[in-house]
Amino acid sequence: MILPSLSSRSLLATALLAGAFDSSNSLVSAAPDDRLANTRGIVRCGVENIPAPELLKMEEEFKSHRMALEEGGRGGGGGSGGGGSSLSDPLSVDVYLHIIAANDTAEGGNVLGTQIEDQMGVLNVDYQTMNIDFKLKNVTRTVRPEWFNVKPNSKEQADMKHSLRQGGPADLNVYLGCLDPPGLLGYSTFPRDVHENPGDDGVVVLFSSLPGGAAEPYNEGKTLTHEVGHWLGLYHTFQGGCDEPGDFVDDTPAEARPGFGCPEGRKSCKRSTGLDPIHNYMDYGDDSCLSSFTQGQAVRARDQIAIYRGIKGSKQGGSSSGGGGGGGGGKQHTGRPGRYYHDRRSSFERHGLH
Repeated sequence: MILPSLSSRSLLATALLAGAFDSSNSLVSAAPDDRLANTRGIVRCGVENIPAPELLKMEEEFKSHRMALEEGGRGGGGGSGGGGSSLSDPLSVDVYLHIIAANDTAEGGNVLGTQIEDQMGVLNVDYQTMNIDFKLKNVTRTVRPEWFNVKPNSKEQADMKHSLRQGGPADLNVYLGCLDPPGLLGYSTFPRDVHENPGDDGVVVLFSSLPGGAAEPYNEGKTLTHEVGHWLGLYHTFQGGCDEPGDFVDDTPAEARPGFGCPEGRKSCKRSTGLDPIHNYMDYGDDSCLSSFTQGQAVRARDQIAIYRGIKGSKQGGSSSGGGGGGGGGKQHTGRPGRYYHDRRSSFERHGLH
């Protein structure tokens, strides 16, 4: 799941592995897939569990905002199932991607333009269920070793984001680097805190997790899909273990703990009506195992970003999109004028891909 903000809570989730999700409803104690993760030395996501009382308070606030949307006549109809826009109403999110490298080599983090194109393609295919289109507006390249090995909740990260961030609450900033501690694949901020700490908003991802990178089996671009899910307001599928209300999405089965690898047929909660959602993008499986969001997740995400980010479909009065500049801080290349790329699966602008 995600957390309130870097300013108030550490993003490191070192307790996400064995023993962190015990429950009287659980059928799992020390699962083989947990041991697999420990052997690999991987922390799939650096977003920690929020304590239940704090989480419930946050969700009550979200619920009241959601009811206000419905009462204001902005539900949009068409099968949304929530207070936000209809799932048939397309949404658009501008993306500003920041490549932070140790040097000018691919191994030092200076990822190829083709990898960026492939990553944007993966992201758009994965979010078809939500009818959200991510448009790449700009790419910056910065060579700065102290930012390359970025650590959550650090001065270096704050400086990096302050210098590079572009746009407003509706715009997605993605920072690629080599994360500290080693083995951490990514982390994100939460929609409800963007106005309290706008400079911190965004997603940080290990550069080698992009398609074709070296972080096998996490090198098919699904880390960004997962972290963007948090940026849109989704929790992990195993949030709360087997106990209600879980991840606050009705159509994701309860899950006692993360599903590492691809544990087909696993059922970790005895009262759950289905098998563990190991193929869900908000679980911890290998990239090749992750393939879906549920309709409930789509509804929640669209409601979250309508309320907290002002991202709304045409039936709600249009999408809010930020603009504006970033800063300096190292050797940068902001790229060339872009061109639209269209295919049957996605559309996005390509900028600075070289």
